[in-house]
Amino acid sequence: LSLSQIAEILGYSELSAFDRAFRRWYDRPPSAIRRQAAAAAAA
Repeated sequence: LSLSQIAEILGYSELSAFDRAFRRWYDRPPSAIRRQAAAAAAA
């Protein structure tokens, strides 16, 4: 799923609002978590 799709599923009408909330929850952007997950899957 794209970040836009995830944001929509979670009820965010704007990706930027989801991005801000995600950064508050995890202290990093969603893209950093995706890179980390991709690296772990490749290992």
